[in-house]
Amino acid sequence: RTGTPEAARLVADAACTATLPAARRLEALDVLATWGQPRPRDRVIGAWRPFTPRDPAPARDAVAAVLPTLLAATDEAVRTRGLEVAATLGIDGVVGLLADTAGDEARPAASRAQALDALGLLDGGAAATVARRLAGDRVATVRTASRRIRAAGGDDPALVAELATVCGAHAESDDELREQQAAIGLLGRLDSAAAREALEPLAARVAVGGDPRLRLEILAAAAAQVPEGVRKRIEDAGDDLLEGGDPRRGEELFFHRAAVECGRCPRVGAVGGEVGPRLDGIGARRDRAYLLESIRAPGARIAEGYKTT
Repeated sequence: RTGTPEAARLVADAACTATLPAARRLEALDVLATWGQPRPRDRVIGAWRPFTPRDPAPARDAVAAVLPTLLAATDEAVRTRGLEVAATLGIDGVVGLLADTAGDEARPAASRAQALDALGLLDGGAAATVARRLAGDRVATVRTASRRIRAAGGDDPALVAELATVCGAHAESDDELREQQAAIGLLGRLDSAAAREALEPLAARVAVGGDPRLRLEILAAAAAQVPEGVRKRIEDAGDDLLEGGDPRRGEELFFHRAAVECGRCPRVGAVGGEVGPRLDGIGARRDRAYLLESIRAPGARIAEGYKTT
């Protein structure tokens, strides 16, 4: 919490310590990546203790000093996250390394996608070049990262056509479903007539009973892109929104998104507050309808032991 150069060096040393569990090393890298605006929840005691923004320079200097060690780590996740943090902090000399990692088919898909996203933060032009090369990659996660980078470049009719094709097929696997969800989200963010035209048939199909796993993404995209009448039909056709979703995105929102502050009251494992119920194993004890109601109307049902008189 001190924010000093010495503290940053100690955290960087922890990230490089091979005898520590990978989870602890990754946490140290996350601390460095968010040095300028740390996460509001105390990592030790779980209390809500927001920071004011501070200078990220100590973290940048500390990571630059240990970057060769991080890139030599035997743990793939530590190596990739080290590159990502270096890009986030604006450290010179990592553009080529990120491009090589993104294009290396021998690396895990998640590492390649992370590297491409990090390259986009550091050098948009270089990222766009790599993204175009990876547009037809055999791995869905990498293709999705490629589309994110290309979408950041503005109106691209070829990309819109590609996204529409992805969304038009039925997802048979979780990877295909995530790819479709991401494609719909990109269509919703592209400000073009072609994107709106691609979304309209998707929205109309959901309104008459299409794949319920995509309803939430289509509704969110349609909010900005399709006529009010189509949006209303989607809402009327499936207000429950019980299918689909992305567990990894949900975890990020629950634990780290300050705007929603989910973790201030309930507790999961060792993280969270003490004024709400423990949520460990909640998916096995409650059905989706109950969980959705708890998110949308938290006061509708109060857990036993937490009612006030």
